[in-house]
Amino acid sequence: MYSRLEVAACAKRIGKSVPTAWRWIREGCRIDEPRSLKAFLIAKQVKRTNIEKSRERRSESNQKAQRISPESSANAFAAPGNGQTLPSAGKRGAAAALERLEAAEESAHRRLQAALSGGDRFAIADAQDFWLKCSETLRRLDLAVETARREAETQIPLRVAQDAVTFSAEWLRIAIARCGGQTLGKVITYAESELRRRRKANQIAAGLYRWVHQGMRHTFCSNWLALHKDINKLVLLSGHDSVDTMWRHYFKGTTETDARAFWAILPPGTIENVVPFSVPSV
Repeated sequence: MYSRLEVAACAKRIGKSVPTAWRWIREGCRIDEPRSLKAFLIAKQVKRTNIEKSRERRSESNQKAQRISPESSANAFAAPGNGQTLPSAGKRGAAAALERLEAAEESAHRRLQAALSGGDRFAIADAQDFWLKCSETLRRLDLAVETARREAETQIPLRVAQDAVTFSAEWLRIAIARCGGQTLGKVITYAESELRRRRKANQIAAGLYRWVHQGMRHTFCSNWLALHKDINKLVLLSGHDSVDTMWRHYFKGTTETDARAFWAILPPGTIENVVPFSVPSV
């Protein structure tokens, strides 16, 4: 059995505290014998848990950080790689951030155009992914600004809104009293099967024997993107919430020549059932 003086001397020699030395003795280590101490430490190293290893790494990292001098810490963050240093931070604030983002989006678009001209599908995929990320970030920023602007706008007074509801209800009452009708239930009382049958009859009467599901929406988006080439504005116009989805579905859906021909389709110059309105001067 060891005395307190012997344990204290051994603990000082091995660089451990006295309680740690006593614990090692209880675990069967003879701290006064180098071979027994070495075998005990090797076995203890093998039995370490992941938590103990993590604690030791954290402790070593903290001790290393404390030993670093101010001069060495200032040089510890030197630019890696080929020795080139980053430019200065530049302007700060939301306006400067928006300018940098718009510049990045324009650069990404030029890179995409160059990749499309080169024909390398790997380069096209990389340039397209980066440009879509920039465009999606800009779209979300525009949406956030627009939402904040609408929330900050002055709403109509409550009295005006109440009067509008009252006048609308009175107009409906007079219309029903004169022309008949009902105020409860569906506006159109046809069943879904009857509506589907009537739509089919109208299509056949118009010579449309096959109708593409959401064909008008797809036609508009494809021809608009081919002519204007502004994916962000098309997302807002169509009500989509993803630039990536819009790009994958409508990019190269048609040619620019066909798109110009499509948008050149206009109604006749004079229509009998249209009431003309004069444009007020601003």
